[in-house]
Amino acid sequence: IMKFSRDQEEEADKLGAQYAWNAGFPPYGIGQMFEVFSKEDPSGKSKNFLETAFSSHPAHSERIATNYLYSGLYYPTLSHA
Repeated sequence: IMKFSRDQEEEADKLGAQYAWNAGFPPYGIGQMFEVFSKEDPSGKSKNFLETAFSSHPAHSERIATNYLYSGLYYPTLSHA
């Protein structure tokens, strides 16, 4: 069930990037949001409330990388450093 849920979340992130682009917004906002979430526990040693609440979801680091990849499909001039 967890794998199925993670696959659905990945699909939602991909569609979110596409919808943002179609609406005229830069699509990398999802990745930026997960960067904020990951800063809640920079050590990565313990789960914070958000990690616990979304435990059926992919790891924040995975969602950040995947979102920037998907964002590049719709926003090819994406540059984040």
